[in-house]
Amino acid sequence: MPFITVVPAIRTIPGVEEFDYAVDANADFQVGDILRVTFRKKLIPAIVFSKKVDSVYADRAVHIHNSAPLLRLGEAAVHLLQSASEQTFTSKPTLFHAWIRKVPVRASPHTPSPKKLNQHVIPLRETRYLV
Repeated sequence: MPFITVVPAIRTIPGVEEFDYAVDANADFQVGDILRVTFRKKLIPAIVFSKKVDSVYADRAVHIHNSAPLLRLGEAAVHLLQSASEQTFTSKPTLFHAWIRKVPVRASPHTPSPKKLNQHVIPLRETRYLV
């Protein structure tokens, strides 16, 4: 069973920044994906920091049942998180929490509805001229 190491978007104690989770062999998680993980009995967003074949914490690892990530940021986001953490002397979870804040439960549409589009139209005034 493969494992992924994630950095949760929650403040943790100093020195404890990464957590291992077990995933299915056919799971399509890549480094830099944002997904929801169970942490302290809550579902919180986390970024995949690395993928592993084996883990030291294999006997205690929580299994992730998510089938797809919420967002794919790519490996560049992980490198940016790592370097920003080192340069600012801030833990990776605290920094990631500051970046992400809150992931919506349900994605909202990015395009306004036609009804809302017409709300911002300025009505033309009739101009009357005195002759």
